[in-house]
Amino acid sequence: MTVLKKLFLKVRNLFDASLLDTRLAYGQNVALRKMLGIPKYLALPVWQQHGWYEDGFLFPPDFKDARLAGMMLVYSEKKRREWEARSDISCRVGGLVLARYRRYMGWERRPDAKGTVFYAAHATSDTKVSYSVDRIHEVLSALPAEFKPVVVSLHPYDYYELKMNEEYERLGYEVVTAGPATSPDFPERFYEILSSCKYACSNDVGTYILYSLEMGIPFFFIGERVVNILSEDNFNDLPAGEFRFDDRESGKEVFRLFDTGPATAVTPEQRSWFERESGAGKEIPLEELRKIVTRPDRILIATVKMFFFHLAAGLRRIDK
Repeated sequence: MTVLKKLFLKVRNLFDASLLDTRLAYGQNVALRKMLGIPKYLALPVWQQHGWYEDGFLFPPDFKDARLAGMMLVYSEKKRREWEARSDISCRVGGLVLARYRRYMGWERRPDAKGTVFYAAHATSDTKVSYSVDRIHEVLSALPAEFKPVVVSLHPYDYYELKMNEEYERLGYEVVTAGPATSPDFPERFYEILSSCKYACSNDVGTYILYSLEMGIPFFFIGERVVNILSEDNFNDLPAGEFRFDDRESGKEVFRLFDTGPATAVTPEQRSWFERESGAGKEIPLEELRKIVTRPDRILIATVKMFFFHLAAGLRRIDK
């Protein structure tokens, strides 16, 4: 690529606000932009909750990113109340945006779905996880025939950075990932994996529980409890050291509901928990959200902010 072409791409990308959508992991803003019909040269003045959080917890970096965007979407009414108690940034209940995108795109459970997807507890750049892959293999191997074959789905960090796929592959598993987390194709790949299985399980709490239940896929826990080890100055602003979801009240509730052993149906109590945590039925309608985010005082200001954000970032994204 010539120097002149590189320069042209850098300048062009300054005016492509959609390139910054992937700052929010898992393609959530990519999906929202498409559903709202926002052209790529305008910023999407929305930030979103990107995963399930325990009661009382909000992801600290979201406050800065929501201020830059001008608006926050959270999963549920409970999270909206928690947000409004701590921030003056406008907040709405968006529900599970990727699940709304699934319905928008018409992605459904495959008629030939079979077996189980195992969502392995995942690490991040500031959090390690401690569990035995060999012990997980013992438990997965003991599942009844109805729950086989088992596909192991890894978080992008575990797959690309930690190479955890190699540990599972040596035991004979098919290992997949929907990542990279910054890929605009993440939502489609995620649902390709989930929709091909009849059941879902994990060894720790994660948002995949909500996504599974939303599709009517039974979920259950397997194996021993995972220990998360937080580093100093972690993104969650939690004390460094060991962290276990089953030590927290909201985490205990999740384990009580889903530590059932192999499950072939979603119980009414599990469905009730899902509706409370996901904001099901309480989501702001897409047309109403579109009217809010496309108001000139929102979208134009956000677009100018994003232009300078692009500039300050050093014009690194030139591959589109």
